[in-house]
Amino acid sequence: MTANRELDRQALEGTPVSRTLPIPTLPLPTLVEPSRTGRLIGLLGLVAAALYEYLFLEFPLGRLDQRASFVSELSARDQPWHRLFESFDKTSGVLIVVLAYGLWLAVPAGRAVTAGCWSLAGFGLSTLGVGLLPMDCAVSASRTCELNDELGRVSWMHQGHTVVSVTASISSIAALLLLGRALRTRSGWAVAARGSVVVLPVVVLMDGVLAVLGLGWGRGETGTFAGGLYSFLGTFERIEILALTLWLAALAANLVYVSRGGVCLGRDENRTDDAVQVSGSAVQAPTGADR
Repeated sequence: MTANRELDRQALEGTPVSRTLPIPTLPLPTLVEPSRTGRLIGLLGLVAAALYEYLFLEFPLGRLDQRASFVSELSARDQPWHRLFESFDKTSGVLIVVLAYGLWLAVPAGRAVTAGCWSLAGFGLSTLGVGLLPMDCAVSASRTCELNDELGRVSWMHQGHTVVSVTASISSIAALLLLGRALRTRSGWAVAARGSVVVLPVVVLMDGVLAVLGLGWGRGETGTFAGGLYSFLGTFERIEILALTLWLAALAANLVYVSRGGVCLGRDENRTDDAVQVSGSAVQAPTGADR
């Protein structure tokens, strides 16, 4: 109170009044330094996307009905090229985990980024599990295999394959949601952010349809709407895989771009800087004469 009265007295007497006022710090941009590690991980991410989408090998090597079969049935142990397709799942799974680590290093820190990278790593581990736990047989190609699957007369690896397939779907949706939300506020990550936004509804829709059909809806109902959807079960999964492949490629390509260096990134929105105190005549409050 006393200090305020003294300032008012000085103002009335015409004495210049100098006050210290806080000035907020402007969000200064920063230039990302080139990173060989980031570029390498980004390139490995592109390899992961290519290996994850091995649908092009179905035509020369696969013997299954692509419209009605799951893609993972190609690695079932009764299929001729199952070891090759298993190796694709294992390798892509490991590389997706590496990509998640590279993104965690490159993207400005934040809780959504960390959770998104962990979800992406979970997706990679689930994909690895798909390769490590192949199905006993291709369900769509054998009525006997289908009956054994329905009755639970399958190995623990076959049952585990179902579990990791579900965790792959859940973790991929979580990664799409979290990374899409986090990257849209980070300068330099527009490609990955937009890719996440575009791919997310496609994956959610396809996963929803596959979940319903996987529970048996439409099975054996020839000539009905549900039966017609069930006959395209494999098509829905291949659409989902293609969408996830494009998303993985967008993440990896964006990481390569940012790791080249010279990219202007804004300040992390989670960071708060203290106001700079400027004293003396640099910042002056209006005096009585000015008023």
